[in-house]
Amino acid sequence: MVEANIVLTLLQTISIMVGIGYYILNIQNNQKNQTISLRNQELTLESQQQALETRQAQLFMNTYQAYNTPEFLKALDIYSNLSYKDYDNYDIKYRSDLETHVQIMKVYSYMEGLGVLVREGYIGIRLIALYISSNIMSTWEIIKPMAYEYRKRNDYPRYLIEFEYLYNTLIEYAEQHPEMQIKAPNLNTKL
Repeated sequence: MVEANIVLTLLQTISIMVGIGYYILNIQNNQKNQTISLRNQELTLESQQQALETRQAQLFMNTYQAYNTPEFLKALDIYSNLSYKDYDNYDIKYRSDLETHVQIMKVYSYMEGLGVLVREGYIGIRLIALYISSNIMSTWEIIKPMAYEYRKRNDYPRYLIEFEYLYNTLIEYAEQHPEMQIKAPNLNTKL
């Protein structure tokens, strides 16, 4: 009888030890799985970040290519030579001439689109600053008085608001990064 109790106690002890061993192995296995899972999540995030950067680079290149077309550069040249006294003078000189008005619209529509892309975080202002900062500054400064007056007269507060946002964001970036020497060109200087 004593031998049966000893055998039973021995079996219970062995069972408990096997259970503890199994539990420890299970914990170690779960820790390894968690480590693997965390690493997989990190790799997924890295992959998503690379995909995002690639999409941003593609978007930037699309804007670069659109900017460097002969049609856009012609429109930019026309736009850069705008000269008007006030809103009414602008209206008479440029809105009545459909061809010129279309060229002007190409430029400020492009800048308006860039403003949306920057505001929504699809393109960083740094890329824009490296690329066309002076043209953004000069083109906004040319159209600014007309844009403000248009907003008032037509009760259209969002008129060219993204273009203005792009300009203001660029100015803020330039102030934070004086080493980039961002400034508008002197449009009165001819080559």
